[in-house]
Amino acid sequence: MTSDDAILSATVVYSEEEVLTEFWECCEAEAETPREQLRSGTWSTIRKARKARKQVTIVWPDGKVTASLDNA
Repeated sequence: MTSDDAILSATVVYSEEEVLTEFWECCEAEAETPREQLRSGTWSTIRKARKARKQVTIVWPDGKVTASLDNA
């Protein structure tokens, strides 16, 4: 076993959902549209953060900012 093998064998792979729920305390997103989009990475992340009961702050296209209690 080489040192590279040891590093690779110790690597843990987390799913996106696990990273969001385990390591994030909050989510800050910059929305490109004023309405939620179904096929959008940004909105997908916002939905996952809400589902995980994380604080979500959205910066809207007009510059308005809302926090989790305002956009749940």
